[in-house]
Amino acid sequence: MGCSKKMEQLNTEIQLLGKLRHKNIVKLFASWVDEDKGIVNIVTEYFTSGNLRQYCKKHKKVDMKAMRRWAIQILTGLEYLHSQKPTIIHRDLKCDNIFINGNHGKVKIGDFGLATFMQQQKTKSIKGSNLYLNLSPFLFLNSFWPFRMDMFDKPCT
Repeated sequence: MGCSKKMEQLNTEIQLLGKLRHKNIVKLFASWVDEDKGIVNIVTEYFTSGNLRQYCKKHKKVDMKAMRRWAIQILTGLEYLHSQKPTIIHRDLKCDNIFINGNHGKVKIGDFGLATFMQQQKTKSIKGSNLYLNLSPFLFLNSFWPFRMDMFDKPCT
């Protein structure tokens, strides 16, 4: 992926996170560019247990009640994203992008680099993309990113 494409994704993520206010979405505190070093700095809330993938590797047994709470929190965050005008589609919901505090704490959705706004008339192609592992079958049946895609991603996570 080219540098300009990465910067575009980073800019989209910063803009989205700056506008989103929900208990199950990662909070953005600040962002700035260090022109001298060519570095983009992003300050978000800190998650003591990292992401869900890291947590599951460290804790081989996860409490079923905690998993249910996490699923509800993730779905609540998705519901918030999908209720925005225009609808926000995450497009990359996976364990690496779900962040957790504490052993059985709250989870929040993060990494909005691939997120987009759903527009009825506009179509998106997935040709040339290497994100096929958790992709919704809706993408192969249609050429657009329906909000149902995020709902498919959750069970795959």
